[in-house]
Amino acid sequence: MKKKLSYWQKRYLKTKQLQLSKAVAYEKEYAKRLKETQKLIEQEIDSWCKKYAKKDGTIDPIDAKKLLKGSELKDFKYSLAEWERMAKQGGFNHEMDLEYYRSRVSRLQALQLQVTGLMGKQTSGDVKSLEGLLKGSYNDTYYRNIYNSQAVKGKFSSNFAHVDDKKLNAVIHSGWKGSNFSTRLWGNATHTLPKTLSETLFRGIALGYGPDRLTQMARVKLKDFSENQIHRLVTTEAAHIVEQATLDSYKEIGLEKYEYLATLESHTCEVCGKLDGQVMEVSKQETGTNYPPIHPYCRCTTVPWDKWFEENDIKRWSRNNETGKGEFIEDMSYSKWKEDVFDKPKQTEDGIMKVKRTPVDEIKIFMSGIDMKKASHEDLTMLGSLVNNHFDVSGNIGNKDKLKEIFSNFREIGGEVPKDGWAKGSGKEAKRRISEAFSYYPKEWAEYAYINGKGIYTKDTKRGFFSEHGIKGRTWRSGIADNAVSIMLSKGSRTVNYHEIGHYVEYFNPEALRMSKLFLEYRTKDEKEISMSDILYWYGQNERTKKDNFISPYIGRTYKNATEILSMGLESLFEPQDGHVFSQSSREATKVRRKITDDVEYLNFIIGMYLKG
Repeated sequence: MKKKLSYWQKRYLKTKQLQLSKAVAYEKEYAKRLKETQKLIEQEIDSWCKKYAKKDGTIDPIDAKKLLKGSELKDFKYSLAEWERMAKQGGFNHEMDLEYYRSRVSRLQALQLQVTGLMGKQTSGDVKSLEGLLKGSYNDTYYRNIYNSQAVKGKFSSNFAHVDDKKLNAVIHSGWKGSNFSTRLWGNATHTLPKTLSETLFRGIALGYGPDRLTQMARVKLKDFSENQIHRLVTTEAAHIVEQATLDSYKEIGLEKYEYLATLESHTCEVCGKLDGQVMEVSKQETGTNYPPIHPYCRCTTVPWDKWFEENDIKRWSRNNETGKGEFIEDMSYSKWKEDVFDKPKQTEDGIMKVKRTPVDEIKIFMSGIDMKKASHEDLTMLGSLVNNHFDVSGNIGNKDKLKEIFSNFREIGGEVPKDGWAKGSGKEAKRRISEAFSYYPKEWAEYAYINGKGIYTKDTKRGFFSEHGIKGRTWRSGIADNAVSIMLSKGSRTVNYHEIGHYVEYFNPEALRMSKLFLEYRTKDEKEISMSDILYWYGQNERTKKDNFISPYIGRTYKNATEILSMGLESLFEPQDGHVFSQSSREATKVRRKITDDVEYLNFIIGMYLKG
């Protein structure tokens, strides 16, 4: 089983994704420009067809192949001169034998060159915009990778090789597999496309098609050109430039090894599949063999392979790149780093920047040092205390949006259950309530079941509960299924959805369960179990608890593989209502209520659990 990427390696992966998204945006803009040119091409085809069509609307193939004479040839030579001038200005040597066409040209060839001219006018601008895209992608990738390599060590410096225009132009025009992007774009637009259109039109003419059908055939070819040939060119050239920038950054920081990743590929080819996960030496890198792009359309990439990225891993990610994004524990943002490097450097003689840490930075650093596999409950309580004291969480209990804003400083908040993550038979209203709670909880929580191959079954019931089993139908009598879990909600309750998700988290996250049990053991040490009915009269004699001084004796209940610690804490944090009933031994007795703010230690522990669990 392939190991998971570290947080820092994920940062490199996100840089590649960012550049690919820019390429997609370029393609969309190109498609818009091509539509305008397409209208002009269709007008040329329509005009040409009408000029040479017979009475029945069709065109004789022999007539289409006739050579131009007289005024037609004179007009064509003028167009030819225009094209030649434009090609020279664009720095592109067209593959046509222009001298040949000055003496002999057929009617269909003349149309082909008209299309060439129209595409040439567009392409001169396209080349400049694509060059801008590639240069921007190289710069952004290179500097982001340098920044990440500094951030992982916590040492920010301006002492590194900056990108100069001469080097950048050399890289951009070096090309992939021989020819550069400019040659490829000009060749596709002014040779391949016009030639393909000409051949397509002649086939249509031979089949007796009229102007409308011929225009439609041309439209299909233009669409294919945009969606396939241009997509292939832009995707491949962008990948080449991004990977070259990445390689240059590796060499600049002295990286010795990189890991090959096929993560971004939806359909991995056999070659990339064999390379996926392999660790290779930077000094032995060879583009197209052991370094991407391996082939056209290749979206594979690489990430650094170095002890720093293992030792300073600060966050576990879910398996999904797009939904697994977390907050970066950093001393300086990328935008601030760029500003200090390029605009107003503040550095010592050795080039090391002085970074002033904010209180939030200090909390993040403390948080990053907590290893949930080794941590104690005191670590989480201390984390919660730091956050509570700085942001006044106590004063915002029940203010869900404010709590979300506070906690978003440290972790990505607000998850969604995937559409196919709900088990069949789940109630619409119950799903809405569960989704509401997940929108205020850490993003990963909503995906726990899905990542573990299980669905979530939810439905309104008389009394809410969580079960590690799902339901096959609408009732328990219909049987249970191992490929789902159940989060059942009490009808009319505003707290149960926030509560039961706590059990769900403990079930899927063994470290969260371990921490809950540690805290429970600490708080109930030397306590003896008593009947819940001695404190809250409506409970049965067989329901027992170690009451401690919890805000509700229910929190002290013990189970084999679960606790009420996280569930009651989350409920108390987000939907406190009037507080929990602390005691009422009989109907006549006074009902005493308490909120989580009455037990600051418990509150701080829950905050820590929320941020690290």
